[in-house]
Amino acid sequence: MNYLSRKPRYLVVLTEEPGQKREFYLENQVYSVGRHSRNDIVLYSECVSRHHATFLKVKYNHVEQDEVFWIIDGDLKGNRSTNGLIVNEKRCLSHELKHGDIITLANQVTIQYYQINNHQSPNIHHQKEKINNYNLANLKETSKTKTIAEAFPDQSHQEFFNKLNDYSKFIPHPIIEINYQGQIVYANSIAKFKILSLEQLEVSHPIFLGLLDDLDNTQESFLIRDLNLGSDIFQECVQYLPQEKLIRIYLFDLTKQIETESALQATEAKYKAIVSQISEGLILIDLTTRQIIDCNLAYCNLLNYTQGELLELTIYDLLPIDDEIIDSYLEKIIAKKQELVIEGCHCSKDNELIDVEVSISLIKYGDKQALCLAVRDIRERKKTEKLLLKQAYYDPLTGLANRTLLNQKLEQAIEIAQKLKHQVAVLFFDLDHFKKINDSLGHGLGDKLLKSFAKRILTSLGSCQTFARWGGDEFILLLPNIQQIETVIQTIDKIIESLEAPFSIEGNQLHIRISVGIACYPQDGKDKETLLRNADAVLYRIKQQGRNCYQFYNAQTNAQSSELLTLENLLYQAIEKQELFLNYQPQIHLKTNKILGVECLLRWHNSEIGMISTPKFIRIAEETGLITSIGNWVLKKACEEYKQWQTMGIAPKYIAVNLSPRQLQQDDLLNNLEQILQETGLKPSCLALEITESSLIEDTESASEVLLALVGMGINITLDDFGTGYASLAYLKKFPFHTLKIDRSFIKDITDSQQNPALVSAIINLAKALNLTVIAEGIETQEQLNILQDLNCEAIQGYYFSVPLGSQEIHDFLKGYRSDVSNCGILSENFT
Repeated sequence: MNYLSRKPRYLVVLTEEPGQKREFYLENQVYSVGRHSRNDIVLYSECVSRHHATFLKVKYNHVEQDEVFWIIDGDLKGNRSTNGLIVNEKRCLSHELKHGDIITLANQVTIQYYQINNHQSPNIHHQKEKINNYNLANLKETSKTKTIAEAFPDQSHQEFFNKLNDYSKFIPHPIIEINYQGQIVYANSIAKFKILSLEQLEVSHPIFLGLLDDLDNTQESFLIRDLNLGSDIFQECVQYLPQEKLIRIYLFDLTKQIETESALQATEAKYKAIVSQISEGLILIDLTTRQIIDCNLAYCNLLNYTQGELLELTIYDLLPIDDEIIDSYLEKIIAKKQELVIEGCHCSKDNELIDVEVSISLIKYGDKQALCLAVRDIRERKKTEKLLLKQAYYDPLTGLANRTLLNQKLEQAIEIAQKLKHQVAVLFFDLDHFKKINDSLGHGLGDKLLKSFAKRILTSLGSCQTFARWGGDEFILLLPNIQQIETVIQTIDKIIESLEAPFSIEGNQLHIRISVGIACYPQDGKDKETLLRNADAVLYRIKQQGRNCYQFYNAQTNAQSSELLTLENLLYQAIEKQELFLNYQPQIHLKTNKILGVECLLRWHNSEIGMISTPKFIRIAEETGLITSIGNWVLKKACEEYKQWQTMGIAPKYIAVNLSPRQLQQDDLLNNLEQILQETGLKPSCLALEITESSLIEDTESASEVLLALVGMGINITLDDFGTGYASLAYLKKFPFHTLKIDRSFIKDITDSQQNPALVSAIINLAKALNLTVIAEGIETQEQLNILQDLNCEAIQGYYFSVPLGSQEIHDFLKGYRSDVSNCGILSENFT
């Protein structure tokens, strides 16, 4: 690099105040002038303001000499000086400086401005004072200025030389003088040390190149140029002294400074290259003006601006919040000098709000401080957060609120109701017979039905209510700020009305009915757990009573429902704890007095409660779906027991097992039975399955197919509890039954009137006409037995003959049984 032409010119100001003259080379962008010690150019006159004026470098790209200085009254924060600014005898607030301009401050300080071109000798003789006499001992060099303080303006040249010789050993820079004949007349010790070939080359040394070409000028002149001496770089300041016919040369070693500048330029280039490629957006903000002073490509791309467009904007243009709020954040950072990380939005060129995370810190930028904003695009993270939030608080199938969100909304509603003395209603929904739809038409259709149901309810309610999916086909509606219970009833009526039209799904017209349990704050519970529990208890009670209605909570309902809920929880553990067991009751052929078969009866003994009513827990098992696993256990246990009787040679013709409506609807019923028969080695003809009329009514076509398949396997089918349901007599012909059991209610009243025996006789004759075996159950007295014998009933079952027996008891009974009907009453007593 040729440092002789490193700069086209030098900008110099000469300051003059009482008792002092100084010279400054202006190299940086900004210089503050005033009485305060922190100014770049410090003035000592008391009339000068603390921050009186500012030199500001301005770059004009369209001008060949592209750098000029403006002088501004006061500082860059808008603070004006006390006594004002005068340039060329005219008062002004600002002025573009030109060569030779004279600036006056407070009528006591004069500043002269010069532009010195390289290799030229501009005449500055019009100065009021000459600048040829310098106290070189006071020569100072700083990062911003090179200043030579004038100490002896009135001394002769010889006196100056004497002083110069005295101080030469202290001066850290080479000083050389030559006369107009090219002879070296003076060189200080540092010059002799640094300029090794000075004495050998004398005037032919590069230091003196061209200095003797222009000696006709009779006025003092000044020249500054750069000089390369080997690997060292110097700034050469040349002063022509025509009266003394001398040329004085000052050499300032710039080698380290140039190396530092080069290193800084390389570092800056590397920094800019890294910053331009970094994925995060970076912008620098001016502390005072809030103007964007730099930005990288990533930030430009993020907001769809060019760099030039961004540099014309302020931080206020990028943030969609009030300027006062922006300033408050920035002032905190400036005051505390701490980094701040915040999330927010930046406005793109297209007015799109971009989600960003911004780290704001205070950094040094050149000779001043700036705000650095590291901007990270977090749009994808925000999308993920929204998705996670949706997954956390909303049901994925219906889009309704889930349990978590409902609990939060309910807590908030209770807090508000407590303050306003209002009520809160919790409505617990259940779709009647949804499982039947799900099992028969498929889970895919069931899901579509749930979505359609949720949409229809929301449409009828509007968006102001919280409607949540609790799970499965259960939903909860939250009604906050209720002042009258009539509001709850009106809401339910509106929902029921919206469900009158069928749901059309995959070609199926589905009519949906609902059961609703209602609990209200504060009368039915003062916290969310109690309200939800009580509403669920009411719903549970409704389902037990027949569904398709709504009920409000009351204490009696709670007691009954609590018992059922307790039993439900215990039933889940019953199989694991081996609390379920089987009893067996014989069925006797009346003509032969032989045991025709044995019916197994499910029993449950809980360690805390004791014996639990079979109809009660069977209903719970049906509702919860536990009947499937319990039913499979009963079938296998009964088959294993019967197989043992066969091995011992005491087995009757068959063992009868009750099959629930839910079991009959199982898709894998046939496979389960085949597996059980295979595992136990029991012949299908030894198994009789008892089916109630209610199992047939729900889906006659499906039931017929299953029963025909069971008969095809060789299993016997019995119609249980005949006469209690609504099945037509045609069912007896339609379904492949082997046996018909007369319900115990007919036997209980058989002795009360002549009509009752007639009804039983009609049933017996009907069964015989259809070639069905008839069994009367519930025989408890000799009188009942006598009537059935007179009516030619084929078989009987009841406490008169034998109470239900345990496993060991039925074993003993079968082993010791004698075909003597007179033993019936005795057996009942013996096995109680």
